[in-house]
Amino acid sequence: MIRKFVKAGSWVLASNIGAKGLNFVLLNILARFLNPTGFGLYNAIIASAASINQICDVGSTMVLQRSSAKLSEIQTDKIGNRFLIIFIIQLILNSLFTLAIYFFPDFFDKLLFHNSITDKPIQLIGLVALMQIIFQVPLTLILGLGEFKKYAIRMIMSNGIALVSTVLLLSIFEVSIKIALWALIASQFINAVLSWWMLRRMLREKQVHLKLNNIGNETVQVFREGFVYYLGNVLAGAIFNIMLIGLFSKFIGIEQFGYVRIATAMVAIMSIVPTAFQSVNITFLARNENNGTQLKSMQLRYISVACFLISIVLICYLNILIKTFFGAAYLPGREIFVFIILINMIIVVSAVITSFLVSKGHGTYVGIVSSISVFLNIIASLILIPKIGIYGYYIGQSIGFGLGFILVLNKEFRKYHYPDIKVIKKLALILVAGLAGIIPIFLLSPGIGIEIYKVIYIMAMFLLTIPTAINEFERAKVMEMLRLKFHLSR
Repeated sequence: MIRKFVKAGSWVLASNIGAKGLNFVLLNILARFLNPTGFGLYNAIIASAASINQICDVGSTMVLQRSSAKLSEIQTDKIGNRFLIIFIIQLILNSLFTLAIYFFPDFFDKLLFHNSITDKPIQLIGLVALMQIIFQVPLTLILGLGEFKKYAIRMIMSNGIALVSTVLLLSIFEVSIKIALWALIASQFINAVLSWWMLRRMLREKQVHLKLNNIGNETVQVFREGFVYYLGNVLAGAIFNIMLIGLFSKFIGIEQFGYVRIATAMVAIMSIVPTAFQSVNITFLARNENNGTQLKSMQLRYISVACFLISIVLICYLNILIKTFFGAAYLPGREIFVFIILINMIIVVSAVITSFLVSKGHGTYVGIVSSISVFLNIIASLILIPKIGIYGYYIGQSIGFGLGFILVLNKEFRKYHYPDIKVIKKLALILVAGLAGIIPIFLLSPGIGIEIYKVIYIMAMFLLTIPTAINEFERAKVMEMLRLKFHLSR
């Protein structure tokens, strides 16, 4: 089971490394072409389009991936029927949003930016959102059917096309937010054509036919399976993201939103592995009746350690990284970068546990937890951001993600028995205590002393966490492999 899981996850991991690497290069180019305010506005528009996608999802993406993973249990015609219904639902809802934004741009301008910024291509938000679902829904089915290699290739290609399109159009035309968005739309169109072409060939191989049957009952079933999960885990977060853009525009500054986006891109390094295996979890664990606690334990231990170690390295050398990749103009966002790095550790591990629960049919619980977390985040942000600005954002995010992490963690460990729970608890204690080592970095004056401390601190954390993360069974397997390799080499 673990061997097959790792093989499948390796393809998605490869796609994440390639795709996020290309996306990081794209952000680097845009950040240098656009000033901090323009870069923040560009990312606010992209985030708004992504939120529209999430609002129009109605839980169908999770349902599509989970049901298509059970191809052997479900008739191929039913999978084709369900895919078409889900695509039509998302297409109709996104089209309605696109038309609303086109005909009522002033309303959305006030909602998102409070009419505080001039020359905003508001009407392109809907088009970006619409093209995104035409490209993404076929990929969801490809992933659900277990075609991880094809999925990986498409994800790398999609980001490569976006990078080439942006550089090409910005070179030909004047540098502006509008041209950057049109480049994104052009790349989405090309990617949509390629995704549907690949999907058509794959469906022919698996003898899955795209036919619409029993539309009413099947639509009700899709809503029944995914709507509660959608309410908390998707819809609430999407609405809050739109509200957050408005709060940033009015009380904090839209350039600060750009800092958040850059910080998110930097911490994407931490989520490359978990995101890859999170996608595989829903497909892979849904096919297996056993709890897979050995597989889940490995992910929790190794991903937690990887996130922690990468985070402390990023924080120790943050100034150098910002100036090297984005320019000194973005150094004022250092505080935001540190917060995003720290909170992202919770987000990544929480997402992995969430994928465990969803794959085993606990989507309703995850949806309820997410609803509570997002609701508290919304209340805290609405009250605190107008009063204390960015610190209100920090507090709201900490409350929301912190509570969600505790609740999903509690559900997972109460529901499923982990034989190596003592190792997991010991590792968790070391990671929490190890965070205290970051404090001197902000208190000591710049100089050779602080640089020596950084090296010692990072080395100490590597030596403490990695050996603890490996349990006795895995250590024995590694030693056996080494002995076998040594014996063969002789």
